[in-house]
Amino acid sequence: EDEAALIARLAANENDLEARLRLANLLVAAGRYEEGMDQLLEIVRRDRGYGEDIGRKTLLSVFDLLGGGELLSRYRRMLASILH
Repeated sequence: EDEAALIARLAANENDLEARLRLANLLVAAGRYEEGMDQLLEIVRRDRGYGEDIGRKTLLSVFDLLGGGELLSRYRRMLASILH
């Protein structure tokens, strides 16, 4: 599915976590890290256990990809605040 189709799925059902995960992966692959990480954070917010915690695990992979910097620090803090 392309980005537009995934956005349409989410417009129809905000809790479609599969569509949210696919969209996140698409955005990260395109180098749109913030947008992708926002989707992953939303998965963690809505259902921490979804897909064996795939939202958090995927976020950690993106963190590894980023390697450091302010963007990484900001999203680490956001994840921590959701988890605690």
